[in-house]
Amino acid sequence: AGVFKVNFDNIAVFNTFTCSIQATGHPGFCPPLFISPLGEPASFVAVQMTDKTQAAILKALKLTFPKLKPLGRNRETGIEITYDTPMHARLELEEVKKVRELVTKSYSITTPLAGLG
Repeated sequence: AGVFKVNFDNIAVFNTFTCSIQATGHPGFCPPLFISPLGEPASFVAVQMTDKTQAAILKALKLTFPKLKPLGRNRETGIEITYDTPMHARLELEEVKKVRELVTKSYSITTPLAGLG
């Protein structure tokens, strides 16, 4: 899991988005939320985005992070993968090294919306 910033047409969103690996092994994200004070059930998304924008963000995440082995039991080997499974069992060490070299504080990716969804 981690966080990242998004710029829309060179305008930075103040709050961070969160990134995590989904059960499928692909990265997913959650936009910033306005959380209601005092635990009231009134939290809502702080940034409204089109389907194309969401697709562009997912595309950028998939270009950055390799797919992990998905959760569940492998039908061929019988080995079960859970959230507690060590990372080395879900991803090759070489892939981890590539991501660590790629993603630095200055890392940036631009994805045009044309041709998406």
